[in-house]
Amino acid sequence: GAGQGVQGLCHIVCLKCLSPDVKEGRFEKACHTVERFVALEAPTWQEIIVLFDRFGGLPYVALNLPVPPHGERLPAEVYDEALRRLVHCPSALVAVMSWWPQDIFSKDALKDHLRTSIPELRGVSVATLGQEDRCRAEALALLMEGDDPKLAAELLLNLGSPEVFKLLRRILVPAASDASGGAEGIAGVVKACLQRLFEIDDKQACELAVDCQSLIPVDAVAATLNSCDNRWRHEYLK
Repeated sequence: GAGQGVQGLCHIVCLKCLSPDVKEGRFEKACHTVERFVALEAPTWQEIIVLFDRFGGLPYVALNLPVPPHGERLPAEVYDEALRRLVHCPSALVAVMSWWPQDIFSKDALKDHLRTSIPELRGVSVATLGQEDRCRAEALALLMEGDDPKLAAELLLNLGSPEVFKLLRRILVPAASDASGGAEGIAGVVKACLQRLFEIDDKQACELAVDCQSLIPVDAVAATLNSCDNRWRHEYLK
């Protein structure tokens, strides 16, 4: 019909406008060009992702894809295409996953891609992983939060990732405020790894401990703070 004809023309025009800048590495300019097109269909977005990936600009377009709540929600297959390809650009993958809501893409499919690209983590020391595999492991940990938050938190702690604070806050702060329970496993991880949390980011660790005093004993925090910067001990205890 006429609608399909218009979309087909839009697809052709969009890719024709983008190609010269993408091929020359002018990725930011190409992303601004994409923004001028309204209501692109999933196949067009997927072609755009393939084009950027072919010339080394995948992180640019991935970070500029519209996502809710501030942008429109694209079909899941568009986000899945970008994430599948970003497994080979893991630092950008972690950046994208920290930004995107997890309900807009297929988590199980991405988990499968990540598991085939890195060693079996339960039997491998994080210290032996290269930088790219560390980023892939961090991405996998972020995906595991819903299924096994305790394991996800332990993995992020071992990686020294600041993303651990976001995960812990999402679980512990509501539990601390309504005393409903259900967060004992994660609280136990925090108690056992307080020093590691302060090593990763002492400011965020202090704020987490203050906000979750009902779950994280004051004595344990105070003992840990004895080996940290004095200002954080004063900040916590005041």
